[in-house]
Amino acid sequence: MLLKLFLLLLSLRVKAAQKDSTILSCSPSNRHLFGKFLLQCWAKARNELGLSTPLNETDFKSDENRFIYKLAVERVVLKFFNLNMGVTIYYKKWQPIPYVKLYQCAETPIMETLYAISRYPKVKDSKGSHSKLSPAVTQSAKSQSHMRLLIAANPHLSSNESFESMKSHPKVFTFVSDPLERFYAGYQDSVLKLYFKTQPDAIINTTTIKQKIELILEHEQPLPATYQNLYPMSGAFFDFDLDIVGRTDTLIDDWNHKICPAYGLHCKKSRTSAAGSHDLVAWQLPSDRHAVRPALDALFSQEPKYLRAICYLLLVDYVCLPSYSLPVGCQYLNQTREAAQLALSKGDDIPIP
Repeated sequence: MLLKLFLLLLSLRVKAAQKDSTILSCSPSNRHLFGKFLLQCWAKARNELGLSTPLNETDFKSDENRFIYKLAVERVVLKFFNLNMGVTIYYKKWQPIPYVKLYQCAETPIMETLYAISRYPKVKDSKGSHSKLSPAVTQSAKSQSHMRLLIAANPHLSSNESFESMKSHPKVFTFVSDPLERFYAGYQDSVLKLYFKTQPDAIINTTTIKQKIELILEHEQPLPATYQNLYPMSGAFFDFDLDIVGRTDTLIDDWNHKICPAYGLHCKKSRTSAAGSHDLVAWQLPSDRHAVRPALDALFSQEPKYLRAICYLLLVDYVCLPSYSLPVGCQYLNQTREAAQLALSKGDDIPIP
């Protein structure tokens, strides 16, 4: 009896140690605290650029105002949940390895490595070439987390108690990046895809970037697919209960010391690997042939309000990822960030910035 109790306590201790609270401070259990915070960050970002916003709770006496506010809330919250996807591959004796794919967070080498070790067989297509069967996709909690945020943001919607009875989703691993660096990489990748065929030698200027940032902050129209990867990563933090979180700036070490031991993979700790091994394949940042980074740097330097707008957009990521520092031009948000993290640790409503 004592032995069983000891083993139980030991297993609980191991599970607690595996939880990556040092990197990630947000989870599905506290997503309901972020509703108004997200909307106010969105409104602040638009205000920095002199854009109007219907997201302030001012006058709900008329049905028209209530409808406009509700519609704006739905559109803004949905933008945080466009691309979150959980993928599960099966390894050896059908052992599941669940992974949340965050774009511009080394998702390509991770997916290639998972495909390489997957039990799924190779098949021939109509042209005779070999390809992997698509892995099983684990449904994310998009609808659940969307509704929770919607209810928290809009006091005129009643909560649904049925959410409490929903089953939790499988625990998975993911990798995160510095929020602003991910924005840079996402913008480079988006422009590369946009101009790949039509204008392969085009150089991006600050005028174009201004227009795109305003488009990113638009609440009325859906964003083109090429720019959806510029939104915060936090949607996935609210969708999934993440046990293991790695950082792309320590990608190889985290893969070798976190992922490989957790799933029984034998990694050789090399920076490149052949297909079929357990080592992470090589990773490269998106090409910057269109000089996106210099243009963004020039814009942020010449007109700091655009950097401040992006910082408000990404502030929820900085709250959820305490190990990353805010950009120099956004250090004034540290107090807001710390207040949000303190409230989060206590389970209190997050102060509106």
